[in-house]
Amino acid sequence: MQTLIEHFDGTGWVQVVSPNIMLNGTQPTDNFLEGISGISATDIWAVGAFINAGNAGQPLIEHYDGANWTANTFPSIGSGDNILFGVTAISATNAMAVGFQRLNNSTAPAQTLAINYDGIQWTAGTTPNVGTGSNAFLAVAAGAANSSWAVVASPNGTSSNNYLYGVSVLGATSAWTVGFYFDPSVGRTRSLIARWNGTSWTLVPSPSVGLPANPFDELFSVKAISANDVWAVGDANSGVLDPSGVPTTGVTLAEHWNGSTWTAITSGNTGSGFNELNAVAAASPTNVWAVGDYLNSSHVDQTLAAQFCLAAPAVTDVKPTIGNTRGGDEVTVIGDGVAFATGVNFGAVPATSIRIDSEHQLTATTPAEPDSVVDVRVTNDAGTSAPVPIDKYRFGPFASSTRQYQLADSDGVTWRDMDPSRLVVSLTPITDSYAILSGNVDLWTADSGFNQDVGISLFGGIGTGQGVYPTVAGQPEAWKESGGFAGTFSPNAAFVQTVVFLKQGTTYTATLQWKTNRVIHVSPRIFAGAGPWPLPNPNQDTTLAGFSPTRLTAQLIPAASANLKSASITNQPVLSGSNGSTWVDMDPALSFPYTPSADGNALISTNADLWTNTARYNQDIGITVSGGTNPAYPSVAGQPEVWKESGGFAGTFSPNAAFAQGVVPLKQGVTYTIKVQWKANKASPASAAIVAGAGPIGGRFSPTSLMLLFAPPAPGPAGSYQIATTAQHQLSGPVSDGASFQEIDSSVTFGTGSNSDCIAILSGNADLWTANAGYNQDIAVELSGTVIGWKESGGYAGTFSPNAAFVQTPFAVTATRTYTLTLTWKANKPAQNATIVAGAGPIGGRFSPTSLTLQTIGCT
Repeated sequence: MQTLIEHFDGTGWVQVVSPNIMLNGTQPTDNFLEGISGISATDIWAVGAFINAGNAGQPLIEHYDGANWTANTFPSIGSGDNILFGVTAISATNAMAVGFQRLNNSTAPAQTLAINYDGIQWTAGTTPNVGTGSNAFLAVAAGAANSSWAVVASPNGTSSNNYLYGVSVLGATSAWTVGFYFDPSVGRTRSLIARWNGTSWTLVPSPSVGLPANPFDELFSVKAISANDVWAVGDANSGVLDPSGVPTTGVTLAEHWNGSTWTAITSGNTGSGFNELNAVAAASPTNVWAVGDYLNSSHVDQTLAAQFCLAAPAVTDVKPTIGNTRGGDEVTVIGDGVAFATGVNFGAVPATSIRIDSEHQLTATTPAEPDSVVDVRVTNDAGTSAPVPIDKYRFGPFASSTRQYQLADSDGVTWRDMDPSRLVVSLTPITDSYAILSGNVDLWTADSGFNQDVGISLFGGIGTGQGVYPTVAGQPEAWKESGGFAGTFSPNAAFVQTVVFLKQGTTYTATLQWKTNRVIHVSPRIFAGAGPWPLPNPNQDTTLAGFSPTRLTAQLIPAASANLKSASITNQPVLSGSNGSTWVDMDPALSFPYTPSADGNALISTNADLWTNTARYNQDIGITVSGGTNPAYPSVAGQPEVWKESGGFAGTFSPNAAFAQGVVPLKQGVTYTIKVQWKANKASPASAAIVAGAGPIGGRFSPTSLMLLFAPPAPGPAGSYQIATTAQHQLSGPVSDGASFQEIDSSVTFGTGSNSDCIAILSGNADLWTANAGYNQDIAVELSGTVIGWKESGGYAGTFSPNAAFVQTPFAVTATRTYTLTLTWKANKPAQNATIVAGAGPIGGRFSPTSLTLQTIGCT
């Protein structure tokens, strides 16, 4: 064995001549080098050992002066092994090398060894040892000269074996050390990283790569470039040793610290056998080298060098693509080079925080910005990502949160903000406008007997009269009650919607609020947010690694426009003795005529709290359209164009926050009548009543509303589109694993695109129910294969109770991109012996429509 030194000349690695010690000047012996350090291209030290005449290791020290390497020996302490493993060069007159020494190789334990160079000669110093067993220094780093060595307590990963192999120093108050420890709980080694703060060492979490074939993680070297730029290298191996004592397989392991998180970074390997990295060095933040070895197919050890050349980031995806003008939203940015981000900008404004999730993903928190479309650009030490269509992000009046909320100790009267920082939107219309305000949330309770109320409150305006809010102090402009009275743990996919008038130039604040329907104390609680789904994983590239999104959305329509029409009541209609087949008007006020000024599509919707005073009767709500000749309405005599069934079958007094939505084509100049109708799902006696409207609060019941939004023809995909199926669908058995969303029906999938940047609102509407208690039904809308919104519909507390589930989410449309829109579903847990169903009825052979709706805003 002879010394090996290689040099990178800018093009490739070249072996350079390095000296070896000969016994008696002529007899070859083993020589090896273990560590290297330099302060310049003409002042470099390398250390190791040679085997002396007494067959023991003796210190070997070599120096490079810019032209040649020169070998020097150092006297051994005693007759045993004296081996140097690490060296650090501080200045031309100060270097230090460390290792171990043994007084003899038979009975004496290894003891620490440190020698110091003062510019003239190397001298051994006094070093401490711990206990009576063997001690050794394997690495050394220093920021300045020190007078003495002292033992400092260092933390361990477990009470089992712990090892430190590398150390790097930034200053007196900042240093890093790495190694590995054996974790008996999993039967393998894990990487070990500790940080020095000037007073003590503290363990820092590091990613446990734990590859299936190579689960043993080990780190051997570390290099700190700055406080926010540290590298550590080693290997992940099989833990199974071949006859020579080398793991049968292994891959190189590289990890990077960005100032807050360690992230595993892909590093190269040669062949399929064992690979490892033993040392790391940095010429600059953008040029990092690591060296080690690998076993070739002949099982011969070969040198291995890996270079990390940092390039400017390239953003390949942004999720979600839309968020609140108030900022504070978490946005996932995916791409190359993002793990080394030093900054993220939304347009010209920096993100308020950055978290590195994995090698190719980070999470940035949005700043406050006006309604606009911006590029999300990432900066690292090599540059800033170029703007591309895929990096667009839209700021607007869209609030969302994937956190789960709980409310306890509600007095049943006072409305509270669900999240005053995230579920709030601000609006300043440039002209007198109507705002369509919508809230969508999974509400449920852990304690039966309590319903959950959700409302949209509005604040703003001066004086009195139209455009000044709140209309009633302390009360929301619209609210709905979600049923928990009849059972627990049954989310509702609740939806509340209202239309309000806003004055030009006035700033308004809308907030999502909630309360219980009656007094509760600390223990009983109501919740917002189902899940979590998917299970939280910080290294997973996913948008919705959390609870079902709670959203507050605003859409402004100029008051002068004839495209919006709405009606609302706050009384409580009651229907008794329904024959279960005839649809009847709910209230004369929930009806209006509409005459479009052009051909186009109308988005029609109704929102109501439906419930029954008698168990086993569900409540059906629909929107009927009459008028016209081509097309002529109603499409089917005596039937609404869209309808949903609200559950009362499993229990009573549990309002549903039901929402039904559809899209109908209308003809220019034709007058149509739009109205809300309802019925029971089966013939009911006069004593069995179905009811619309929860409450009252201040003499008013929760509003029941009807809305029409017309979209005249325009170039491109402007307007509203809906794909619906009136078939009934089932999902059961091993098909639903409780984790994977599946397409409900290929007929509710379609594509769209735009020639301009714009906004779209995607929604899914379905009657979901189960024949098996204990299982909820989850519904989701997907954008090109990615879930962007989902809700959970309750079946947990009872069976055969459709939910009129609704999920809505806005997204930013980027010019020239084509999107695939899909409605999907799953059970909330593995449904081996259960069935979930979409579609109530049938009526005339058709089940209640399961629909996917796209509403575009400003698209051309």
